[in-house]
Amino acid sequence: MEIKQILLIGAIIFVVLLGLCFQKSKLVLFFECVFLTALIGGYNGDIDLIFYREYYYNHIGMGDSFVEGIYLLIQNAFSLTGISFEMFHLIISAVCVATIAFVFLKMSPNPTFCMSCMFGFATLEYGIQIKAMSATAITVYAIYHL
Repeated sequence: MEIKQILLIGAIIFVVLLGLCFQKSKLVLFFECVFLTALIGGYNGDIDLIFYREYYYNHIGMGDSFVEGIYLLIQNAFSLTGISFEMFHLIISAVCVATIAFVFLKMSPNPTFCMSCMFGFATLEYGIQIKAMSATAITVYAIYHL
């Protein structure tokens, strides 16, 4: 294991423990949101992101459903303005994490505890699966309104 990976795992553990210790702190919640956004939006590896990049730069449609059509419109709008895919990924990640944090803040007496629980396997996979991350944020916000 490289030193970068060890430091990243250590930082994740530190942030999670910070959230578990200070479960009502808005400052810790903000710190967790910034860290999670950097972790998800800053991921620039391969796997599915290769296809997302291809779709982003070549304006290729990705699905037949209405919701995927909305994502396609947002993607194309960012792409046509000349914003890089990496910045688009970071912005989408920030909006999704902020939406989820908003719901945690409004609905939970311990919002940082909830955000600490977001640092699991599925959440870290959101760096790869942009549409899954967006769908999660929309679902959490919709449940808030129910």
